[in-house]
Amino acid sequence: MQTQQLAQRSVSAASCRRLRAPFRPARGSNMRTVCAAAQASMLRSIQQSVASKQQSAVEVTQAYLQQLKSVEGQLQSFLTVNEEHALAQAAAVDAAIARGEPAGHLAGVPIAVKDSICTAGLRTTAGSRVLDSYLPPFDATAVARLRAAGAVLIGKTNLDEFGMGS
Repeated sequence: MQTQQLAQRSVSAASCRRLRAPFRPARGSNMRTVCAAAQASMLRSIQQSVASKQQSAVEVTQAYLQQLKSVEGQLQSFLTVNEEHALAQAAAVDAAIARGEPAGHLAGVPIAVKDSICTAGLRTTAGSRVLDSYLPPFDATAVARLRAAGAVLIGKTNLDEFGMGS
């Protein structure tokens, strides 16, 4: 599957919710199961295409960043996008694969985390102006595990201030 098609076909929780009206899951399954399976399938296809060198992690990341740029003006779902850092992470994944190192379970898969989760060297505001310039010196455990698995962090997503709800 072409890199652009992967980026455009990504299944998010929001797109799963939009599917509910016209789409009915098979008898005995629920929408959450169907969406989780679609997301897992997409992650698996990206990881396998990167691990088998059909696509590079850099190509996948560039496609996702391009798709993000085309819709972000309308969605405003990201507080921070760090293209250079994401491309550097993707290049590191490609270099590890080229050296013959085993690809991680999420090798080359672009991800985003909520802005309330600490990421070393990447601005973390928790949606608050009070923390506008905070750069954590460490990764949260979840982020460290995602990076260890080869995931490529492209940015931080929006949330209500301090995740308190509206």
